[in-house]
Amino acid sequence: MQTALTAESIHQPLIRLAELNVDSADGYEKAAALANNTSLSQLFDQYSRERREFARTLAGFVDGAPKDPDVAGTAKAQLHRWWIELRDLLQGGDDQALLTEVERGEQHIEGAYSDALGAVDGGPIRRVLKAQHDHVRKAMRRVNRIKDLSEA
Repeated sequence: MQTALTAESIHQPLIRLAELNVDSADGYEKAAALANNTSLSQLFDQYSRERREFARTLAGFVDGAPKDPDVAGTAKAQLHRWWIELRDLLQGGDDQALLTEVERGEQHIEGAYSDALGAVDGGPIRRVLKAQHDHVRKAMRRVNRIKDLSEA
């Protein structure tokens, strides 16, 4: 059973992470549609679904937060700009440019998880954040490997 928190010190980081995960899911969805490589497109679809689930889980820990962040809508400026830049870079349908932008987004959300983990001492929220952070880091490493291999 999840424990809902109202303390401002954890409320805002959790809402921010939920919003960033929705933005990330939207970005991965766009990246999947733009990717020329079918395997890459499928990977991005998988990460999109994962990030939407992360957002729902995080929202469940916060009193008053929409339980379905997809419906609430999120357009945080930094990730939104990241995907606008992505569209400009992809005019030629370059998967390498796509991977570079995905990598940039992964670095941003990974940093947000690190910050949130620093604000939480323990309990079920920390376990969820840690597990999600581990998934984000794994995705980041995988994207980095794919990018490195495609540059070779």
